[in-house]
Amino acid sequence: MSSNLFGKVADKPFSHPGDHGTKIFSASCDFKGGLFVYRPDDTTPEEMAVDLAAAVAYHALVIHKDLNGFSGYHRNVFTFIGEKECQERMAEYNITC
Repeated sequence: MSSNLFGKVADKPFSHPGDHGTKIFSASCDFKGGLFVYRPDDTTPEEMAVDLAAAVAYHALVIHKDLNGFSGYHRNVFTFIGEKECQERMAEYNITC
């Protein structure tokens, strides 16, 4: 694992706030346990798709290189959640975005 700003990234939470209000996050940067997605009511499905693509691209370009044993993007599981669960899980993972 290379040394960069993220250090040991596999065990750190991942989050990427979308430009359209979508919140995409996981308990860990290796996405074990899947990714959670919150889409505000005023965000269209197309805008959410753009936000999801940006989050995965960010992960691929910035974080992936520091993961050892990452199972791959084809194994990602996305769980769509409401606002209350989003707030609860983000607090549990100590994520702010």
